[in-house]
Amino acid sequence: MRIKFDMIITIMNQGYSNKILQITKEIGVGGATFIKGRGAGIHETNSVMGINILPEKEIVIILVNVEDKKRLMQAICEKAGLNTESHGLCFSIPVEDWSGICHLQRNKVKKQIIEATSIEQKNDANINLIQGNDTKKEQDINDINKDIKAEELKINDINNNKKIAEIITSDDKKLQN
Repeated sequence: MRIKFDMIITIMNQGYSNKILQITKEIGVGGATFIKGRGAGIHETNSVMGINILPEKEIVIILVNVEDKKRLMQAICEKAGLNTESHGLCFSIPVEDWSGICHLQRNKVKKQIIEATSIEQKNDANINLIQGNDTKKEQDINDINKDIKAEELKINDINNNKKIAEIITSDDKKLQN
């Protein structure tokens, strides 16, 4: 299953967008895109000698996993929201489809592989990646297959160590009798 994303958009006074970048790093959700803009709200228009001056704004766009959206939006509102000096307005929009962000999909699948307890679960995680709409599918599949093989080797080592321990234990019991 593909990762579901939301787009978080924050509009704030110019000069405060670095706060958003710090927040995304603290939460661990990746980066952001910054766009310059001008505000034209009712309370934002200033006039000097009959000429309207629109205040400069910064627009920050973040594509975030749906699971992390509320946590990130709450942090943005607390640290850069309307009640702060940045006067940030934050909202989200669901993202129906996406491409070109395969690293986020790959990271989620790798996490599933590491947490999986059976080979079947690891294969299911690999299928999840294949179903994604990534431009680097073949490389992703190769990377995942390498990870699966490494995990299989670890599982085999663990099973072999358990068998050796059982043999030693059984030999010890025979010697004691």
